[in-house]
Amino acid sequence: PLVSHIAPRGMRPYRTKDHIVLGPKLFQFEQYVAEPSYQFEITAEHRAEMSEMGLPILSRLAQCTECEYEEKLLDSLLIYGRACYHLDPNDKLLQVITAFEMFALRDGNEPIRWALADRMAFCISNDPSTRQGIVRNFRDAYSIRSGRTHHGRSINETETIEQFLFN
Repeated sequence: PLVSHIAPRGMRPYRTKDHIVLGPKLFQFEQYVAEPSYQFEITAEHRAEMSEMGLPILSRLAQCTECEYEEKLLDSLLIYGRACYHLDPNDKLLQVITAFEMFALRDGNEPIRWALADRMAFCISNDPSTRQGIVRNFRDAYSIRSGRTHHGRSINETETIEQFLFN
């Protein structure tokens, strides 16, 4: 469920199957796409919706930043964008948390799990019980990311990751 078909230039290579057919007077090589094709198309409706969501602001940021805040935001968005085309949930999680760290931490001395979890919760919701759930989920996701990054553990908790990415 975490796979994304959106990548740089709007696509990623599709998986293919190769076959070699041999016979007495026959040698044939066949290659074909082994998964359903997907075409990413941006319609006028999509562009209008993206415009409402702030694409012109992002475009302006990409062309020229005017302060340190904007530079930090753009740098973190570029890292965040990498998550969109990673197929592996381990890589997706690492990119998203790294981007959030780059943007939301004041300095290198803050306790990452605690500060970022609280900031994320306050950005997303006004409801105290919802905030508590967001904080728990962030801390769980961060522990999963740390286990993978520092100890090489594989990630099996896709529900936690999906909820984190939704948040």
